Amino acid sequence: MCYSDSMKVCYMKDKFLDDVSQRFRVLSHPVRLRILSLMENGPHSVSEIQEFLKIPQATVSQHLQAMRNQRIVDYVKEGNVHKYRVRDQNVCGILRCIEKCHK
Repeated sequence: MCYSDSMKVCYMKDKFLDDVSQRFRVLSHPVRLRILSLMENGPHSVSEIQEFLKIPQATVSQHLQAMRNQRIVDYVKEGNVHKYRVRDQNVCGILRCIEKCHK
């Protein structure tokens, strides 16, 4: 990930920084953070998320797709319903850390 030169400076590779930047861009939307907060306690369907957040189904789906593209969430199929869940628990850890710093 990074290496040190004789000046004890840590350099991170551009690809890594680009990936992190893209993930933070996806996480920067308040609706996506609310969805993650909801899913932290377990999987939810699009309709459950829609009902809880009081936003259109299409909006929920778009936000979930953005997070799926970054491998932050995924889904399991239960019968005819897709239940979305947090795939990368490290993201929740980052959010908890930010929450502690914010207090």
